[in-house]
Amino acid sequence: MTAATHAETHAELHAEHCQWGGDLNLWRDDIGVWQKELNLVRAELTRVVKVLRRHQAALNAHAQALSAHAEQMKEHEYALADFEAGGPADNRLLLLTKKHRQETAQHAQQREAHEDIKKDQHTFMAQWALVIKALNELS
Repeated sequence: MTAATHAETHAELHAEHCQWGGDLNLWRDDIGVWQKELNLVRAELTRVVKVLRRHQAALNAHAQALSAHAEQMKEHEYALADFEAGGPADNRLLLLTKKHRQETAQHAQQREAHEDIKKDQHTFMAQWALVIKALNELS
């Protein structure tokens, strides 16, 4: 190997090392950005848990409201059945008949609440499926 050839080889090696140094700097910058992104994700996970708990509480409250609504309907139906079977038109039936408009409004509110929760549930689960899919692709 001549001195000129040897010098070119060293120059090529040095140039390649400079290029690698640039790559390393770029990669370090990427890692810094990704670490910041992951820190934001970690913070958002706390928020996801809060939203999930709030949604679960709304779902539980809705289920309780539906149970109460069903009990009111059952009480009214029993009073109606008793009356239709020849029972007296007592105060209970009269009060329940007057409350029927309130029950109608309550039922409409339950329908609206159910649709809102249904929409939220479908949105949350669709987005969650995307998160799970991404996690599975990373695994």
